[in-house]
Amino acid sequence: MKIECDNQRGQAELKLNPNPTILYARRANVFIKLKKPNATIRDVDAALNVNLESEKGYKVRGMAWSMLGLCKYAASDLRVASIIDSDEEIAKILIKVEPNACKIEEHCQKYQQLQEEDRSRD
Repeated sequence: MKIECDNQRGQAELKLNPNPTILYARRANVFIKLKKPNATIRDVDAALNVNLESEKGYKVRGMAWSMLGLCKYAASDLRVASIIDSDEEIAKILIKVEPNACKIEEHCQKYQQLQEEDRSRD
């Protein structure tokens, strides 16, 4: 109930001032707690359009990608967040996400190599 109240307050704040990065990041954090990753990603994208150096934005969006099972995107955003500002929570999530992201990247590279070999044969 408190989280829903925070979300309503955040929406009211955004109507008054639609550009601030911190408000989008806060509301995205509330959406994470509500387990709404798509809404989180939408808000973080809006926040990052205003300020590309928002560590909290990359962190929260990485968490949302992780909730959706998109490890490659999650790892990418979490790496950027850890470069901007090192955080223990980011490191914990990155440890969980990075092995799967590496497997996916290796698979994509192998697939590209196979496609290139097929093209060179033709």
